[in-house]
Amino acid sequence: MNKNSTLKLWTLLFTFFFSIGCQSNNTNNNEIIPPVDTIKPILSSGIINVSTISETNVLLEWVAATDDQSTVLHYLTYYSYTNNINSVTEIEQNGIPVGEFESDITSKSISISLERTYYYNVIVKDSAGNKASYNMSADQWTTFKDSIRLEVANNEEFYTPQRQQLAVMGWEDGVHISRDGLHLYCTYIPLDFLSINLADPPLMPEDFIPYKRGPTFGMDLETNPLGDYEWIHSDILYANRGSTSEPFEKWTLSNMVRAFYSEGAPFALFDGSGIEIMAFTSNDTADPYKQDIRIIKDTEYNPTGVGSSISDNVNTDAFH
Repeated sequence: MNKNSTLKLWTLLFTFFFSIGCQSNNTNNNEIIPPVDTIKPILSSGIINVSTISETNVLLEWVAATDDQSTVLHYLTYYSYTNNINSVTEIEQNGIPVGEFESDITSKSISISLERTYYYNVIVKDSAGNKASYNMSADQWTTFKDSIRLEVANNEEFYTPQRQQLAVMGWEDGVHISRDGLHLYCTYIPLDFLSINLADPPLMPEDFIPYKRGPTFGMDLETNPLGDYEWIHSDILYANRGSTSEPFEKWTLSNMVRAFYSEGAPFALFDGSGIEIMAFTSNDTADPYKQDIRIIKDTEYNPTGVGSSISDNVNTDAFH
């Protein structure tokens, strides 16, 4: 057998065995292989409802998602102190998970602190690991605090109002600032006071507890003249800064605070070295503890003292 004949024989043998191998592989390829699942779970509603259980617990509830292949879906709740968990990527990057993924749940209780702002979201994933997120949510009070803005009637004279960094989650009202812009006062109640006022039917005192919000700044919410187990009242907060280019950094409880009598509606006239006259309201008269107007004279910028009630012809029943 010459060289050409030998080459032709090896070529025929190679072609034969290669053809058999290809037929064998083609047989395996005819087996049914399920398609790869790349479709994320579908949300019929992305809404997360947030309700208050107690002063330190909220309940998140949502509608279950569906999936084209998985019969069991897995959910993980997250929270953040900032509005930054609006997508799966943001949630996994910025959110704080509450436990681990759980199968087929539609609610979750979360422990909270009264002094923080919370935002919530939920990730749902199928058996293949495809993920979808719900719509970021917050409790009603957080939503109010985030979304409500003052409208300026004269935009040529005033700047656009900006939320100050000292703002907390309690009720800050009756804000008064000195003419030089260095001293700030407000009436403060450590509650979601708006929801309480909107409640129908009206809330009883024992119903206030789930609506506690924000720090107390050392307020005494237990001592009271009626012997109740809890006594919600207001106090005056004070903040100062070195110049108008600096921010007001934090509130402190004013030095005029008393254990359990409400103090609010602060209005001060200044004399250059302190307060010449501080007008405010207080309920330190006898039962039924209605508000009276009181005056403190010649005190520091952070006022001290209890003041004295103004004349009865001003503190009328109509005012009460």
